[in-house]
Amino acid sequence: MHDLARLWHTAAEQAKRENAERAARVLAHPDLVERLRQEPAAMQDPHGWSGWIPPRTEPEGMCDGGCGRSGRCPRHSEHRTRINQSAIRRQLVDIAAEAMRREQAQLALDDDQAVDDQPGTT
Repeated sequence: MHDLARLWHTAAEQAKRENAERAARVLAHPDLVERLRQEPAAMQDPHGWSGWIPPRTEPEGMCDGGCGRSGRCPRHSEHRTRINQSAIRRQLVDIAAEAMRREQAQLALDDDQAVDDQPGTT
């Protein structure tokens, strides 16, 4: 059980780092910060956002009502895992993806500039 606890701790620390990196990436762009203030997330203080985005799928075993029960279904293996359709999740994914796109575009420009700056490449 000790190994399992260490695994969970490691995974939690990695997720925390990834969230912090995502938040920093988004918060570097004032227009994306403003988008965090808009509905549906409507964050009053986007700079306090941890970078966490809800999971892509809903928890396994959460029945969609197809078996006539609500909550955890005893026959959950018969049900497909549902995609999280949350409007807030979609908004956060879109904003984070745009921040990533901008970062990658800037890195590509920086790489091109570094090649151009090398002697004998112009």
